[in-house]
Amino acid sequence: MANPYDGFDAVICISLEGASEREQNMKQIAAVTGAPIEFYRACRHALGGRHGCFHSHVQVARLAYERGCENVLIFEDDVRLSPGYDPEIIRHAADFARGRTGWNMLQLGYSTLRDNTDILGPVHFMFAEKDTPHIVRYGSMLCHAYCLSRPAMRAMILAGGDHLAQPGGATAQVDAFILQIFKGGYFAVTPLQFDQKWCSASYNDSATFVERFFRANQCDAETWDLFYHLSMLPGVRHWVEGALLLLSIALAVLIVILVHCYSARSA
Repeated sequence: MANPYDGFDAVICISLEGASEREQNMKQIAAVTGAPIEFYRACRHALGGRHGCFHSHVQVARLAYERGCENVLIFEDDVRLSPGYDPEIIRHAADFARGRTGWNMLQLGYSTLRDNTDILGPVHFMFAEKDTPHIVRYGSMLCHAYCLSRPAMRAMILAGGDHLAQPGGATAQVDAFILQIFKGGYFAVTPLQFDQKWCSASYNDSATFVERFFRANQCDAETWDLFYHLSMLPGVRHWVEGALLLLSIALAVLIVILVHCYSARSA
């Protein structure tokens, strides 16, 4: 049987030089999944972790673009397989990346939050438009496992390069930045296939609110598989819609009864 990752033109993991434990983690994932992961060795940057992280993502997009790749699957080195990992879903995502047009970003790992204050993100995600049984039209924070199309790589190189070149270096978090540079074309695989190892230390000295919150709570997000469960919301959408319909009917019946009782008393 063909490797489920065959549809991805390149699979590249960003790994900080000297982070041997994380690199070993990714090698184990490659061994288990068959993902042909190659490593982009990132160096600590004088302008700090935020700039260094941003720079690495732009450089990987540039590397894939210059190779002529039509798509590239990008990992950060602190990922883990989600409880819902399925080679057939990976194959489905790879086929989407290779055969679909008009897309920019396909997330295989995410948070469902569109920004740091988007408390209704999971609700929006639950009602996101389904493109296929396992892919919805939606983009959200976190970029530990995502795929870019060739046009998106070019946009990332140009917009990201301009941002990196500003005085003082990058000020935006890379995941938030990616959500702003494309005019649509954001998609997410459901359920998510890769989560983050929240128990591991973060090398980012300017993490987002979301990451700081979960890092502060140590391994809770990992223990509860929080983001994985949120990623399954589109699958229960019809149950929620059914429950809301029943609630609406019950409320309407109650109103009719109350009006009838009030009318009877008045008479």
